[in-house]
Amino acid sequence: MLTYKDHIKDDRVDCYSILMTIKISDYLDFIQSVYKKKGGIEGQRSPLKTKSAQRIRKRLIDDLYRGTVIPPIVIGVKLDDKSFSLLEENVEKNVLSIFKQLNIEEQISIIDGMQRTTALYEALSLPKFNKDRNIRMELWIAKSTNSLIYRMLVLNSGQIPWNIKRQLEVVFSQLKKELETNISGLELFISDDPNSRNKAGQYQASQFIELFMLFGAKRINIDMQEELAEEFARLDIIETSGNKNFMDIFYGTSQLLVDLDKVFSELNTNPTDIELNKFKTGKHIFSSQPARAGFIVAISQEIFGLPGIEYNEDEQKKRYENIQTTLNRFIDSLKETTQPILFDKIDLATLDERINVKASKVGEFERNFFLKSFKTLIELAKENTLSNLTPCWSSSH
Repeated sequence: MLTYKDHIKDDRVDCYSILMTIKISDYLDFIQSVYKKKGGIEGQRSPLKTKSAQRIRKRLIDDLYRGTVIPPIVIGVKLDDKSFSLLEENVEKNVLSIFKQLNIEEQISIIDGMQRTTALYEALSLPKFNKDRNIRMELWIAKSTNSLIYRMLVLNSGQIPWNIKRQLEVVFSQLKKELETNISGLELFISDDPNSRNKAGQYQASQFIELFMLFGAKRINIDMQEELAEEFARLDIIETSGNKNFMDIFYGTSQLLVDLDKVFSELNTNPTDIELNKFKTGKHIFSSQPARAGFIVAISQEIFGLPGIEYNEDEQKKRYENIQTTLNRFIDSLKETTQPILFDKIDLATLDERINVKASKVGEFERNFFLKSFKTLIELAKENTLSNLTPCWSSSH
């Protein structure tokens, strides 16, 4: 039994907070497929292994058995434009009918309350546990997955440390579908997918989660082992992703990545006698996550500013439109050329030589190399003085 209580609209990110009550048994039946798909507690947050944490968990289960009232479990709901418009006509009247028509696995995510849900499942196995008692459930209903991501990051800031990547994975199944719908030629593989990249535009979904994070944080790398660094990154992502235009800008940037990947991949031969080691064809450039990260972050910093700096939305829009114009012009200049000309324009020889250096932290070196290279690409493209990528690959030294 699901009962409406009240609602408030969040004008900041254009979504609705709707408070409901639901029987424990109905909630667990409803959320089961989402819970299992995410792997239970391990899929959402690192297992609580300390003695004190285990005591807290045991106390919560005991309290549930005794009839305690827990804070509302927060469920993210992604609606299409038609359903969202229907909801806005009369929230109280239409929310239940809309809720019943949801595709649970595609439109629902637990954005705050995995620990409580796990405790409820464990309490359910206790004898004489009252599974017909009501709990509160708060629905965050939005048209944009980005609104749910923003809400989730805010909800989980200041709580038990929760890896940012884990947070984004909660709603990434919805974001993955949006990305593939909005970005022509994009294909994302899930981590256990047997397929591997064999053409431009194909990437591992988990690596695209990282690109989304880096784009929002405006950083080339997020050190997940450093809690302070992660907290600053979280704040940067919250600040950046709170922009209503953020998702459209990320779509557009990702489209530029795919389009550049495609023209790079047209270079499939080496028309010279130069020996290439790592980047043997154009497709190999964006087969590299450091290259993808460098490209994404270079554009993010150009549009939004360096970490700690935030341009106003009018300035962001102006910068975004300028990048679209200049980089598309460069991409067009690479199309329909012969292999020797394309080889000279992309200049794999210089890239392969410059990247092939001994470094103590290879991954970090490569990310910074590509960040500097693509920042140079953006600057030269703005000046319309970019005839080949040689100065870009050379700028990192």
